Amino acid sequence: MYWVSPQPTMFDEPFRTRASGNPQTPDGTLNTHRFPFTFPTPGSPANATLDYSVYTPLSYSPGYDIHNRLPYAEHYNFSIERQLSRNTVLTLEYVGTQGHRLISQYDANPGDRFLCQQLNALGAIDTSTQGNCGPFGEQDIFALPVGTPAPPKAFTTTCPSSFPGSVCINGTRDFLGPSFSQNNSFTVNIANSNYNSGQISLEHKAGNMTFLAAYTYSKAIDNSSGFGQWVNFENPRLTRSLSSFDITHNFVFSYAWAIPFDKALANAPKRLTQGWNLSGRSTQPSAYFLQCRCIRSRTFGSLWQFQPPVLPWPRDQQLRYQLHEENQHYRIEGV
Repeated sequence: MYWVSPQPTMFDEPFRTRASGNPQTPDGTLNTHRFPFTFPTPGSPANATLDYSVYTPLSYSPGYDIHNRLPYAEHYNFSIERQLSRNTVLTLEYVGTQGHRLISQYDANPGDRFLCQQLNALGAIDTSTQGNCGPFGEQDIFALPVGTPAPPKAFTTTCPSSFPGSVCINGTRDFLGPSFSQNNSFTVNIANSNYNSGQISLEHKAGNMTFLAAYTYSKAIDNSSGFGQWVNFENPRLTRSLSSFDITHNFVFSYAWAIPFDKALANAPKRLTQGWNLSGRSTQPSAYFLQCRCIRSRTFGSLWQFQPPVLPWPRDQQLRYQLHEENQHYRIEGV
């Protein structure tokens, strides 16, 4: 268990904002800070009357929908083969997949945008920024003009001393309430996917050598490509986009050589000379992927920081690439 500060704090006073020196406490004074923090003793009789408020708001606490059902997929394909010569075969194929009930996550306690708009219409002031209700203010306290009652779904709290006589709203998270802060995920099997591809392959055999060249043109679309990818909490369909692993063009060339040791060493034991193969494969996709650890900055809007990937190109080669943000993953194109 740990505490996440909404603003950078002092090292010696982790409850005081570094930039302004103001306390990060419910009432804006030093009387209600939670340090030093003491964990409860498991099995202690004192836990029956434990003041749980010192542990809230909770962050990064995952939830799981008990009504989730097993995911499933439907696969289908159609292929045509044509022998061009005694040693050469051409294959044309369509391959498709539909995925259902795929795993996804969304914010279990998001801010209510309608409540935020209502607070702005009532003239509420964010006590932290002195501005209006907006993005990244879901956990802030909003002071209503004196004499203005709280909206029906809002949670109220004690106002800072600088707003006497006002009614204060404790953030805009009105589903689970202000006791649950940011990044509380809810895991549900509500995502879907589809994959469609056209594939062409040409196989040629020459003596002990076999060559295979294949090209795939495909498109993969979903609204969640795996665990850890969050979908829109109001309408998961709005998150539908290219899959994190989507590759439009992919060319593969492979070869295999059955090494004829049994002919070169005819007098040697067959168990030692037979069955030797040398094979290789070269792949050239139209995109490479990387998964990064992203940091969103409250101060500078959206600031994405990640460790550059190790790409399979020479260091001295001039690269041209385009970076796409898709479901917290990235793909590099146009090399």
